[in-house]
Amino acid sequence: MDYNTVDTHSQLTQHVIRTKRNIKGWYFYCFSSEPFVVSAVATYIPLLLEKFARLNGVKINNHSIPCIDPHTLYNLSSNDTSKCVVPIFNDRMFIDTSSFPLYVFSISVLFQTVLVITVSGLVDLRDSLKFKKWTLITFGVIGSISTIFISRLNSSQLYTLPTLYILANSCFGVINVVGNSLLPRLIHDSIKFLPHLKKEDTDNQTTMISGRGASLGYSSALVVQIISIFLVKNIRDNNAKLIASANATSTSLSQPIINVDPLKDIQIPVLFVGIWWFFWQLPMIWLLSDLTFLSTSTSSHVNRESSASNLIQSQSQSQSQSPSPSPSRPSPYSTKEEEFSLSYGWLSLWESFKHARLLKDVMIFLLGWFIISDSITTINSTAILFSRTQLDMSTLQLIIVSILTMISAMIGAFMVPQFLSKRFHWSPKKILLFLILWATFIPFYGILGFFFNSIGLKEKFEMFLLAIWYGLSLGGLSAVSRSLFTLIIPKGKESTFFSMFSITDKGSSIVGPFLIGLVTDKTHNIRYSFYLLFTLLILSLPIIKSLNLERGKREAQQLSKFTPHHEHNERVD
Repeated sequence: MDYNTVDTHSQLTQHVIRTKRNIKGWYFYCFSSEPFVVSAVATYIPLLLEKFARLNGVKINNHSIPCIDPHTLYNLSSNDTSKCVVPIFNDRMFIDTSSFPLYVFSISVLFQTVLVITVSGLVDLRDSLKFKKWTLITFGVIGSISTIFISRLNSSQLYTLPTLYILANSCFGVINVVGNSLLPRLIHDSIKFLPHLKKEDTDNQTTMISGRGASLGYSSALVVQIISIFLVKNIRDNNAKLIASANATSTSLSQPIINVDPLKDIQIPVLFVGIWWFFWQLPMIWLLSDLTFLSTSTSSHVNRESSASNLIQSQSQSQSQSPSPSPSRPSPYSTKEEEFSLSYGWLSLWESFKHARLLKDVMIFLLGWFIISDSITTINSTAILFSRTQLDMSTLQLIIVSILTMISAMIGAFMVPQFLSKRFHWSPKKILLFLILWATFIPFYGILGFFFNSIGLKEKFEMFLLAIWYGLSLGGLSAVSRSLFTLIIPKGKESTFFSMFSITDKGSSIVGPFLIGLVTDKTHNIRYSFYLLFTLLILSLPIIKSLNLERGKREAQQLSKFTPHHEHNERVD
């Protein structure tokens, strides 16, 4: 018996097992963290920030009168929509209670962007799956515990809430980038070691793994929201029993005083999200691990054409949400220079910008997408705050709005682009323009409320209908934007250009909430924010209209020809 053959077979078997375990570990990353952004950030955190502001606020016309009296049942059992401001920095400033969450969102995205760029460079230089795993776990634990702490705050901790949220959101930003950067490595290893796959299966394997990850993420968020409905309903039922009991036993003509926690129906779902995030990420500790190097004899059996390996990395990068450098690509820093790795992310961003500015249509697209992404993201937080303060919608109703948006976004991402492309034979550019117009209807409808008494977001049922409309546009825009961007970037530089796309997508959220906060602060009517959102979306139309796909493809091909060999991944035609 050839013991070398036995040893080789054993190593190959171990690599197959570890590759499958790594893919499962990546699925747990998607499953554990997605509810934070879909459930907590999109629904509960805006409500909690606004409620904290009102509980610490004063009447807009008389700063000596509290916005909400925390000792009376009447104000706590209803969503008082009177206009209030919250004093900050020892009463040096007074900002609208609806503006407070928007300013916090803007600041949190700023911190998140800075941290993500810094940490991503550190992770890229230490391109080890073990290092990335512990980065995911470390920031995931900090983020989930911060989320749990948010659920334990009382209304007097006005500054602690934004601090914990900024910390949790920044941690999520890091694990989102690091987690998505694992996808090219997983594709690379699965094609290389799983016996039933060949290099021709790269596209299908990428679609399958990323698709399953996205589905698991959305599914977990949906499960969390459904369970949250029962949690919130149980809290409301208990409060109703307290109120009924107090009213039945009260002999006074005045309204009885009952200590009902005004934050509980929001904080309990936040607590559930934090616990979900914390525990479902733990399996990654045991599942994710580096593949050990094979012996020379083993390598000859499993190491297929080197160009195929490069092809895998190039194609998987172009389809991953936040691509990373190839696992085999040498670091541009020597060992002695790695102490400066914290600056590498910023240097990489500068390199990305230098490449992008050579391509006119890439710059046009990024400018347009900055405005589109900013507007679409801001619509969500604005709508949640509008629903609470203007339509007096309950937490339970807003959870249903969130679920409708989520389901519609999934449908929009998978069906809308395909339908428009096949039915009308539209190009990606034309589909993108149509979806922008589709999304523009949302702020336009809100503006109608200034001129009509019966339409224009005057009733709660209108928000449920607009949630479906918004979800379809959100999912469709997300899918079409990436496919269109892929057409105009040079082959072999997908990682460089998608890093620019990611920064544009995430960083744009700094501007929108801040501007909406200013508008609300000046007018004390969040409905005026619809004018700004409508203007921004209309402004993006001529920018995207000026995009020339044929010219963009041509310029991308020309630039790819001049890409140095060490930067340009070899491809098999």
